[in-house]
Amino acid sequence: MPRFCDCFLNLDGTEIIIYTRTGGGSRSDFVQENRQLRALSGFKRDDDDEFDQSYAIFRYDVPEQIKSMAVELASQGYGVAPSARWKDAAEKWATAKARSDG
Repeated sequence: MPRFCDCFLNLDGTEIIIYTRTGGGSRSDFVQENRQLRALSGFKRDDDDEFDQSYAIFRYDVPEQIKSMAVELASQGYGVAPSARWKDAAEKWATAKARSDG
């Protein structure tokens, strides 16, 4: 898997998300690798991340045999909104930097 960054459930537990650094301008460098990710079972779609378009978000259906468990995990706070996660992290880094500079 090229430039793998993370793998997690979406907020409601209905999708498995694979997060890679193969979006935006990098897509032309990873055509074959991204094609292989699209060929995986359950593939729904892929998009560039809204916050940082150099990241690609590959979305897959949760397999039937673990759907109830995935929904339960998400209801307990284990689901993730990719763009919000990176936006929050960037804001925390900026705040920490401002404190260290000031």
